[in-house]
Amino acid sequence: MLKVWIELRYGSIPKGVLLAISENPRLLVLVKRDILKRIERRVEEVEGEDEILETIDRSELEKQRSVLDMLIPPETEELMLQTGSNGNG
Repeated sequence: MLKVWIELRYGSIPKGVLLAISENPRLLVLVKRDILKRIERRVEEVEGEDEILETIDRSELEKQRSVLDMLIPPETEELMLQTGSNGNG
């Protein structure tokens, strides 16, 4: 079965030295929420100002939300935060 994990890297993006890997379910939920909040803020910043950028950012938000919801289902987030369990056994 495939897994989801977070990597901590140092150096130049996208390269860099791998410092650590974590499969911590709490951390996965927090990172998911942070990613979505950052894109939501981008949408808010251009909303009503630039229709093209707003469309691009909204599309990116929906794409990221769709993928992240498949990897970290919204209905399991609270359980993962409370227990550290990802529900996969």
